[in-house]
Amino acid sequence: MKISGQVGPRTAAEQPLPAGQAKLLTALDSLPGPATLAELAEASGLHPNTVRFHLEPLLKCGAVVRTTEQGQGRGRPAHRYVATGARPGPAAELTGLAIALVDAVRLASNSPAESARQAGRGWGRRLADQPARRSEVSQTLERMGFGPEADASDEHTVRLTRCPLLAAAREAPDVVCGVHQGLVEGLLHRTGTDTGVELTPFAEVGACRLRIGEQA
Repeated sequence: MKISGQVGPRTAAEQPLPAGQAKLLTALDSLPGPATLAELAEASGLHPNTVRFHLEPLLKCGAVVRTTEQGQGRGRPAHRYVATGARPGPAAELTGLAIALVDAVRLASNSPAESARQAGRGWGRRLADQPARRSEVSQTLERMGFGPEADASDEHTVRLTRCPLLAAAREAPDVVCGVHQGLVEGLLHRTGTDTGVELTPFAEVGACRLRIGEQA
């Protein structure tokens, strides 16, 4: 199963994946949801140790993300894996860069989420200050690959159905989504509504929820 990200199609110039990695991605795409190592081994026909070997480069480049499922009793929590849709190349390298920057923020700051949010606010203000780039927040978010959709049940809420840094956001939502919330606050700075912004990462299946306004 793939989770939606802002990932372009592969080009003819891209190198094909090694056979083992390609087999794992095909297996993940065929499964109905995030898979355990054992499920992935069965679906791919590979030995579990071989699955581990081929998963590592896919995790590092952002083509696969790992989630942790808490067990019902004692014992180690189970890891599950899901394909992001990314492939080694510029988009995957961008994910790797984002994760490296997340690590840098966490090392340098006592409050990584707040530092990320402040960085996002600066980014948003710079965008808003560019006359050629001024537009409604939803238009800016669309242009940046967030897939915003109005919520019919709440005029203050926008559903973000895509994420340009999905793999990084799943690994570090406090920092990556903090930057994205700050980005919106920076874009809204001139209107005075920047203090009424709340971004809830992965609030529902397939979307984050962004609330803007006094009721946020």
